[in-house]
Formats: sequence, structure tokens, C-alpha cells
Amino acid sequence: MEKAIEIFKNALELEVEAEIFYEKAAEITDDDESRMVFLELSDMEDGHAHRIIERFKNTPFGQSFDADNWLKELERVSEKNMEVKVSDLIDQGDMRAILESAITMEEEARDTYKRLSETFDDPDDIAYCSDLANEEQMHVNSLTQLLRSIDMDPEDRPEL
Repeated sequence: MEKAIEIFKNALELEVEAEIFYEKAAEITDDDESRMVFLELSDMEDGHAHRIIERFKNTPFGQSFDADNWLKELERVSEKNMEVKVSDLIDQGDMRAILESAITMEEEARDTYKRLSETFDDPDDIAYCSDLANEEQMHVNSLTQLLRSIDMDPEDRPEL
């Protein structure tokens, strides 16, 4: 159960960091389409954190710690940590580096949900983690498409 708690906490941390990262990326981009993608991703990451807490509250590991309070504390501290962690990247405004970093975060989140699914026996819990991993993969795909289109003229870019 200890392993499940640690993976669960890691998943929440990744969601909060990604939410903050995308908010900051949306603030610095000059491209409206990119801004919309970042804002949408930020909202999704926030939703993930709250949904997974609700989903797993009644599991053995979900009952062994107060995930709601832990998330509040994480959100409070992560803003500062994220600024230190990516402030240079964001401040430079290098959209390619921002997108590459975002893709890495999404891949890590995807892999974390896969690891979390391995800690369950209940098929519904396993399927839920699999769904989250698939959603993170869709984020990877969207960001990869955005990265590929970064050097294109706006009118030549594919729809995201």
C-alpha cells in the first residue's frame, strides 16, 4: 500500500506542476492558438488532480492519508517550486523548449498512471488509471503536433 500512496502522491504532484506550467506558458506565448492549448491543458490537469482524489478516496491507500489537504498544500508550495524549476525556460520564451518540457511532463504523468494501475486488483481501478494514461498520451500527441507546427506559417498549421 505504501507504494500505491507514493505513486498516487507523485501523480498529484505531476498534475499540479503541469497545471502551473501551462498557466505560465499561456502567459508568455504570442500565439493565440498555443495560448488556447496551454489554457485547456491547464484546466485538464487541475481536473485530473481533483477527479483522482475523489475516485480513490475509498480505496485502502486513499483512506490512509488526507489527499484533499495534501493537494492544497501541494498547490501552495508548487507555485514557488515551479517558478524556480522552470522560470528560466518560461522567461526565455523559447516555445520549442517549453513544448519539449511539456511533452516530457505529460509522458511522465502517463507512465505514472500506468505504474499506479499496477498497484490495483480491482478491474475498475485499473481501467480508470488506464484511461488517465490514455488522456495524458493525447496531451503528448497535441503538444507534439504543436511542436511540429512551430516553424510553419500560421495559415499552414494543421488544426490542433
